[in-house]
Amino acid sequence: MPDPAPGAVVLKVALANVCGSDMHYWRGDMDVKAMGRPLPLVLGHEATVHSLGEGVTTDSTGQPLKEGDRIVYKYMNPCMRCARLPPPPVQIVPEATE
Repeated sequence: MPDPAPGAVVLKVALANVCGSDMHYWRGDMDVKAMGRPLPLVLGHEATVHSLGEGVTTDSTGQPLKEGDRIVYKYMNPCMRCARLPPPPVQIVPEATE
């Protein structure tokens, strides 16, 4: 695995669920190759922290973050204009519990 750049985190995805992006990719609605993504592609939003870049000590909510922590990460930044999304604040799960 690559070493993380300062301020970055390298994640290890062991298993992934099926989400809407997976279905778009499978149906051919989303051309990830044209988006410059390497193939084969593993889509997933659950991972383990493999390594932390220089200066990274907390997650986006300020909670301590260390190698080996299980995490669920936000994979998009909603525009909040779609009727199907809840009004702000959008709730984000800061960390997976064991």
